[in-house]
Amino acid sequence: MAAPTVTITSSAAALAGVQFATITFTLSESSSNFAAGDCVAVNGTLTGFTGSGAVYTATFTPTADFEGLGEVTVAAATFTNGAAEANLAGELSPKITIDTLKPTVAITASSVSLTRGQTSTITFTTSSTPVLFAGEDVATAGGTISGFTGSGTVYTATFTPTDNYKGDGSVSVAQGKFFDLAGNINLAASLALTIDTEPVVVEVDQLHDTTVTETMTDKGSIEWTAKESYLVKLDARNSNFVAVADSGLVPQVGDNGSFGSRVLHVHTRTFSYYKNNPTMCHVEVQYVGKQADALTPEPGESQQNNEAEPDNAAEDPATWQKITVTTEQRQTLLTDHGLGGLLPLEGLAKGLFGGVPATNKAGDPIDGLTEDRALVKLVYADPNVIAPNFKNLLSYVNRINADDFLGGQERTVRCMGFNADYDQKGNAWSISLEFLYDPKEHKVSCYNAGFNQKVDNKRVAIMTDDNLHPVSKPVALKADGTVMPIADAADPENLIILDFYPYRVKDFKNIWDDCGLRVIPL
Repeated sequence: MAAPTVTITSSAAALAGVQFATITFTLSESSSNFAAGDCVAVNGTLTGFTGSGAVYTATFTPTADFEGLGEVTVAAATFTNGAAEANLAGELSPKITIDTLKPTVAITASSVSLTRGQTSTITFTTSSTPVLFAGEDVATAGGTISGFTGSGTVYTATFTPTDNYKGDGSVSVAQGKFFDLAGNINLAASLALTIDTEPVVVEVDQLHDTTVTETMTDKGSIEWTAKESYLVKLDARNSNFVAVADSGLVPQVGDNGSFGSRVLHVHTRTFSYYKNNPTMCHVEVQYVGKQADALTPEPGESQQNNEAEPDNAAEDPATWQKITVTTEQRQTLLTDHGLGGLLPLEGLAKGLFGGVPATNKAGDPIDGLTEDRALVKLVYADPNVIAPNFKNLLSYVNRINADDFLGGQERTVRCMGFNADYDQKGNAWSISLEFLYDPKEHKVSCYNAGFNQKVDNKRVAIMTDDNLHPVSKPVALKADGTVMPIADAADPENLIILDFYPYRVKDFKNIWDDCGLRVIPL
């Protein structure tokens, strides 16, 4: 018998866009082992292979963004007939013409940098003739287009920038706005533009003479203010004041000005334009300056002898550094200092300088009673910190002093926190640190008492004398955690006081250097 053959045909001679074709494989004889893996596609893929006997089909999908020919082949000796004879090779003829190439558009401009009054001709050049390409397919930023026209693969439009705008502009065409004759949708494209259509200052005139005012404040310091007025003319309507404010032709906020021997700085600028002439802008510039606190002259002394320091002395950062000391009321557990506030000598001998916890006449601890106690709060402020170390500042928060600090003994000074504000003009930080001084130490004290005791290293409930019920109130404990005999507990001096320290200790002596602050002037 002759070797089996395969004939390959396509439902479509040409494919474009998202089209596909049905490929038919017709064998000269039935085969039981002809499969999808025997079929090879070039510039496309085969899916959905099905069939039996001598006829089989599959779907051919062309490769995206491709222009050329698609092929389908079956190599020799890939299947057999009933007599086990191998097939001859077969191929699709004619091949499929493929055009799935997405059209592109190149956007160019006669000028990519535009100022007020200028326009730019925008040219759109497509890689193939577009279908349904129009002006509404074009997006813009910083301006508008008009007069869209063209044919074939070349189109033009006029770009007009937005008035009173300075910044980036663009012309773009998004993907899928048009398609070519083969049905392929376009790829996106864009062009960047630079736009500056803000008004330009053409003339600046100072109005009137400069007015300077000297004032003594309520705190006794001398303050100077000065005022200048300018008339600014622009070459277009002044819809905003950016052109004037940024022109550099009138004094800017922060600039210094000399008025005799005084150097003041610009504090405020006020802009206004004339209703009937919007190209004219009126600018009022206000200067301020301050001296150190003035001294009140003694009788017989002249005012000149007590003239205040110049501005640079008043602004010496070292003079701003300060410490504020206040008292703060806190409620704490009641302690007893003895009759008339005098602690018994035996209490002093045991080191109970903060008083002893209160007990009733039976010697039992009194729970729930509190006392008002005044603590000392210290605030260190430095408004001229150039490079604070916030990581180190945080490491001191809620820590207590390990050694003597600010006159307080160990464990008596706690860092409560800090505040930080940044001054952009002075390019410096204002830092304040808060400390709380407690002469009794920052600790919590209570009696060594409870409802359980320790027996053989286990917690065991303390029972009543009849050993039938747990006790209903705390019972004094010895140092080893066992119940203290009633006779011993009757004497308050035998009661054990437990101290708990909720804050970790830290060496405060380097806090200033660690945190980038100036050493406190003590």
